[in-house]
Amino acid sequence: MTKYVAESERLGLQLLSLEEHLDGYHDIMSDVRTVKFLHREPSKSLEESRAHMISRALSSPENPHKEMYAILLRGSEDSNRKPKMIGSVGIPRVPVDGSAVEVGYGVNPNYWGMGIAPEALQLFTRFYWNIREGERKDMIIAYTAPANISSQRVLEKSGFTKGELIKQAYEAPDMLTQEMTWYPASRWHLERPK
Repeated sequence: MTKYVAESERLGLQLLSLEEHLDGYHDIMSDVRTVKFLHREPSKSLEESRAHMISRALSSPENPHKEMYAILLRGSEDSNRKPKMIGSVGIPRVPVDGSAVEVGYGVNPNYWGMGIAPEALQLFTRFYWNIREGERKDMIIAYTAPANISSQRVLEKSGFTKGELIKQAYEAPDMLTQEMTWYPASRWHLERPK
């Protein structure tokens, strides 16, 4: 039986690992629809996805704050079918001032439009605030590209409040020219429930 840190009737969250989740992670990162707002090319190989997972999604001595979880589609309890990784959610980074944590999430496009992302994000936020209470920040923030309406809907459904538009939120390569370019993003926040 699979162990989850948080679960609903159809989803479970499990700490992301290379051994258990690389294939599912590759399915997501190799799809052009998924990486559109990440300003990167889709992974061309399992090794490229492995390198990305190690550098961007897994905790390490250099980045101990990363706390990413696989979103698993649960099978029936009497089935021998292994739960399928269909996304990830968690903390990819902590802002420099340390006043909040940033949440990130992504779902395999084959599961878009099914309410998976808001359900997983809500599972994660409840889990985040219910463990190691004294060590947790009182605010979770998220950033979305102004054109990423779907991600904005996920945040709205999950109780986040839209904040300011930051005109130069992050720098990433332009997909056509590969020149470094500044991109805007809307900042969203969710405060710890009282």
